[in-house]
Parts: sequence; C-alpha cells; structure tokens
Amino acid sequence: AKKVTPPPPPPPKSPTKTKVQQVRTHYQKGNRYLSENKAALAVSEFRAAIALSPNFGLAYRSMAIANIMIGQKSEAAAAYRRFIELEPKHRDVPQVKVFLERYETDNP
Repeated sequence: AKKVTPPPPPPPKSPTKTKVQQVRTHYQKGNRYLSENKAALAVSEFRAAIALSPNFGLAYRSMAIANIMIGQKSEAAAAYRRFIELEPKHRDVPQVKVFLERYETDNP
C-alpha cells in the first residue's frame, strides 16, 4: 500500500495581525466596561491593550477616564500626559489639558 503523506500544515498566521486583533479586542472590551460603569475592569483591559501596543494613544485616553471614575487621579493624569504625547492633534487634547491644569493646581 502506498503511503499517503498528509498535506503540510497551513502557515502560521502573521503575528502582527493577531496582535492587532488582540489589542483591538482589549480596547473594545475596556470601552464596553466603561459604558457599563465597570471602571476597574476597564482599566485592566486598557492596560492589556497598552502592554501589547505601547503607543496606542486612545487606550491611554480611555484608561485615564476609567481611572478618574475610580478616583485614581494621579494615574489618570499620567495616562492623559501620555495620550497628549502620542496624539497631540486629537480633538480631545484641549479638554484633557484643562483636566491636567486643574489636577496640577490641586496637586502641586
């Protein structure tokens, strides 16, 4: 009997695409938690997105909002500063700067 060789396994998916999808999933989950007022869960999702994609500005913005909701103002300020660094032209930057100015006035 002739041996039938199995077909070669499919090539592995490109890791970057999978990583991008993972980042997007964490970010979307985080935003869903935010809309459900589950800020602590949201923060962990945004942290996971940032761990995979450290220059993802919008994740920092969303994480700052979640931090404010749970009273973590210093973490929020740090996340907002990073957001401005990464997305200086974003439409939310003026608002974010107002928060930071107030925060810095109250916490010299």
